[in-house]
Amino acid sequence: MKKLLVLIFVLIGASSYAQISLTLSDIGAPTRTYNERVDTAADVSIVPGAPGTNLTWNFAALHSTLDTSSVDFINTSLAPLHSLFPTSNFAARFDSVLNYYYFNRSATALTMQGGVSDYMRSGDSIKIVLSIPDTIVKLPAHYGDSFTCFSFGDSKSGSHITHDTTIAGFPVTINIDSVRVKHMQIKTSTMDAWGNVTTPTRTFPALRQKEIAMSIDSLWGYAVIAAFPTYNGWHFISVRNDTTDTYNWWMNQLGITAIKMTMVKQTAAIQRIDWVYDVYAGVDETNVPSIGVYPNPADNFIKISNTKQYNEMVIYDVLGNELKRLNIENHNDVSVPVSNLANGMYFYNLNGKADKASGKFVVKH
Repeated sequence: MKKLLVLIFVLIGASSYAQISLTLSDIGAPTRTYNERVDTAADVSIVPGAPGTNLTWNFAALHSTLDTSSVDFINTSLAPLHSLFPTSNFAARFDSVLNYYYFNRSATALTMQGGVSDYMRSGDSIKIVLSIPDTIVKLPAHYGDSFTCFSFGDSKSGSHITHDTTIAGFPVTINIDSVRVKHMQIKTSTMDAWGNVTTPTRTFPALRQKEIAMSIDSLWGYAVIAAFPTYNGWHFISVRNDTTDTYNWWMNQLGITAIKMTMVKQTAAIQRIDWVYDVYAGVDETNVPSIGVYPNPADNFIKISNTKQYNEMVIYDVLGNELKRLNIENHNDVSVPVSNLANGMYFYNLNGKADKASGKFVVKH
């Protein structure tokens, strides 16, 4: 009897140090907004540490060496080129520019379907569609779980960039009509630790995921050379081979990893740490019926009502190119001329101090 009582007290004591697990309700879904900061010169006191249970990580010395990024989780239908990702049920938009990632969340896993971004900073939309999606985390996730996955993508996009190469022994600059991105990755993931984490803004229980990923990303360009038509075709531009160790600290109900620490495999040096600084209860058009957009389709103007809590409106085309940026502070109704826009679908963001909203409208002359 005495041994039984000792065992009961041990179990009660252990339960006060509760580890967490992840389910579908903990994984990102529309709509929320996060401010992420990136530390590329982490303090020497910040290290991932060994695996284990009931650990303590003190990352209070985290700071920001890059600009703060705004991350919005939105409905896939509000993202550009969403038809390329038919199985995606939410998207992540970074800094309200052409930088979107598409995900599928289910009771069994969170997978990434691909992305659309201006990777070359040339104004062109470069897309990566993963025919074999990347598994971010399998659900439900518990301490000790592990899996290995392979992801693959091969996508083409229109382009207007130039590329320096050599033809017949002479250096030339050629026009690239389209680009092709090939991506291959193999990754091993293990939930290797749990405990409490402290950042500059909060302390929270977390489940840590360690990933070891080997990836090859190559970029090819289709050249159109009027003076040398025999050289028209696909030209290799660049390749990147990466082997990284990544540590992700997940917390319940956040939706994304609270901390992501990326390390160079060969040197074990910390490359960067992405960490969530603050969280807003984001909103979008589908969740706020009081925001009205009319007429829709529009010919000469659109009017958006109930915008008093927002101070800025940004309009994008379907490729994510910014077309208009308007100061709407202290305006409850906003009228925007659209007579100069071509027929088609457009997207808008409403940015406020605490909330954001997204929506779409159609121009038809």
